[in-house]
Amino acid sequence: MVQAKNQQNNVDAIHRQNFIDDLRNEIVEKAEDENKEFHTAATRVLLSWLGYEDKDITFIDNKDSGIDAWKITDTALEIFQIKTHDLTPDELMCLDPFDNEGVNDLGRVKKLLCFSGINKTVTNSVNDLLGRWLYILEQRKAQEVQKSILVTLNLVILGDRLTPQADEELKRLKEEVKNPIKIKDVDVQFDAVLYTTDSIIRKHWLEDNCEWKDIQGTKKTSIILTPLKEGQWMTDNKNGIFYCLAVDLVKAYQSLGYQLFEPNVRAEIKRSRVNEAIRESIRHRRTRQDFRFLNNGVTITCESFDPPKKGGRKHFVAHYPGVVNGLQTVVALENASMELSEKDHEDFKNNCSVLVRLLLKSAVDDVSDVVRATNNQNPMRSRNLVSNSIEQIGFARIFAEIGWFYAAKEGAWNAFDKDPKRWRPSLNKSSKKFKTHTGKIRIADNLELAQRWLSFIGCSSTAAEERDQLFDNHYDLIFKKRTQKHGYHFEYNNSLVKSDDNSEPNAPNASLMLVSYLCFYFLTSMVPSLKDNRKEAQNRLGKDINKKLGVEDINRINYQELDGKLFGVDNIFALNHVLRYMPFLFTDLVGFILYESLGQNIHNYGKEIISNHSFNKLRCELDVELVRQKINDNKFENNDVLVILWLLFIDIIEDWMNEEWKETYRNADRKQRFVLSKETKNRLYKNVFEKDAFMKKKSLTKTWAIGVKDNQGLFEFIKECILNKKGAI
Repeated sequence: MVQAKNQQNNVDAIHRQNFIDDLRNEIVEKAEDENKEFHTAATRVLLSWLGYEDKDITFIDNKDSGIDAWKITDTALEIFQIKTHDLTPDELMCLDPFDNEGVNDLGRVKKLLCFSGINKTVTNSVNDLLGRWLYILEQRKAQEVQKSILVTLNLVILGDRLTPQADEELKRLKEEVKNPIKIKDVDVQFDAVLYTTDSIIRKHWLEDNCEWKDIQGTKKTSIILTPLKEGQWMTDNKNGIFYCLAVDLVKAYQSLGYQLFEPNVRAEIKRSRVNEAIRESIRHRRTRQDFRFLNNGVTITCESFDPPKKGGRKHFVAHYPGVVNGLQTVVALENASMELSEKDHEDFKNNCSVLVRLLLKSAVDDVSDVVRATNNQNPMRSRNLVSNSIEQIGFARIFAEIGWFYAAKEGAWNAFDKDPKRWRPSLNKSSKKFKTHTGKIRIADNLELAQRWLSFIGCSSTAAEERDQLFDNHYDLIFKKRTQKHGYHFEYNNSLVKSDDNSEPNAPNASLMLVSYLCFYFLTSMVPSLKDNRKEAQNRLGKDINKKLGVEDINRINYQELDGKLFGVDNIFALNHVLRYMPFLFTDLVGFILYESLGQNIHNYGKEIISNHSFNKLRCELDVELVRQKINDNKFENNDVLVILWLLFIDIIEDWMNEEWKETYRNADRKQRFVLSKETKNRLYKNVFEKDAFMKKKSLTKTWAIGVKDNQGLFEFIKECILNKKGAI
């Protein structure tokens, strides 16, 4: 494997210990913060340093079947076996060689996957993986897909090397899996990959570097790009176009790391299906040599470039380069090339090429125009493409002023956190300014914000059902319009809501948008997860649970059946079950009541609303427990808008749970769609209008209505809570 022998990529000895210290500190800190064992914390941190995100990985913490973690898509499966030593008595990292235990574990995993069925000798966690694996195989077989599934067995060691015996075992395993095999009549290509401490550090550095320096700390501002064949290139004084040796792009990334992608609208490197396809192409000689015809190419901007010269220089030299299109291609090429044998790597160096367009930065007015025009291979999410628009930059700055980081593109926080001074737009704030005193990060992700704001203005069905199309189909409504009425008044029709008659061409008030964000966050934090809800219900039913549920043994029925039984006998479980599907509806309700209370000038009151008691607590500290405690102790302020609207919402839903609505909900195939249906929302707002009318005639004996004056309606009461200066803290 080239990765183990390519000495030019080793970490410089002077800096190596600094990286090791950082790695050790991060693992120890995670272990302490999350109360995990060293190995368990190391598994998370090491995979993070290798470029994986926790949300994409399933972790198995019981060291079962040689698997510590796994990641699966419909085209590839990655298995991770992590090996660590305990810290030394001085609390330092021990990087001694590892024996063949880890390699043997990879062999066990291969046999397990070849069996491709549920295995009674392993835990439920591993059987979950086997179930997914079996499903993928069956799908591939049914679809008659010819391309093999790639299974990568990753051995990650927190050490310098394997023992000689283990190294030989790894070579034997790699030879054993060199050719595809059939599992369930589907072609499967296994591969075994070793990551040592140095390769882990190098991967981390690649994704972390934001300076014109290489891994040794030496200044580096240019890269070399060699045409596949001498003389086959076109150039003028603004750009050059040619098939570039792929190995030069790999070297460029290895020498500059993430700095090479500084102008790219993506904020971080992510592994995707396209990466897997590239990796598969590079593995085979024929597709390797045809790669230039299979890939859309790479666009690189630069301050200046030196073209080849006849009889002299045979390559381009690009000064201060930046890949604006092709980030995923370059990263995938680097990943794939490092796993090739020496023979295949030699062929890769000589015959694999990529179409490169080299462009002077001065040739275009706006580099983002180039990104939009060229980025279409690895789907660029629309939110990324508009991340540098006037309105998104404006929101980023406005949200920063109210103490929240506005994430306008994927990975924005990580990129900002690494180097706030280089972040654009400039926020003039450090990362610390966006963190609570308990370490929580105040981030408003603009995709989540888009969903929550749409719900707030009365388009919650669109928010829930069209998440992936919001920036394509509803961008103006979300970010460029100030709607004057709630969608209820237009039968929740998006077009009518954003029409010129019902909105004005101005960006929404940022504080009001944050209110919508916090409403959604509040409900999801207040309601227990399905797992916790189930556990709490079982505790309430006690020892007689089997009798109360009418079963012989609850441990012998599946969760779906158990939940159905609990829903019928435990009212608290049923209510929480319903509420888990209602964060969009609650946000919709809050927007509706605030629109009815404040009228079309609602955007002028964003600051007052967000400064109101519990809203302010969430804005500053994201601490739902403080609000929960106030509600439980019945010690909230009489004009606490969030608590009032929450208790009002609970009252209404509890009433529904005593009516036929409960069974209708129970029988609905798609719970969220049912909850957000026009019928459900109309029912909700009819109840709200009825309460408003009742309160104008007679006092309510409800906890949330203690501050209501005689003959004061609901909407008038909420308005007074907001405008009363006592509502702010």
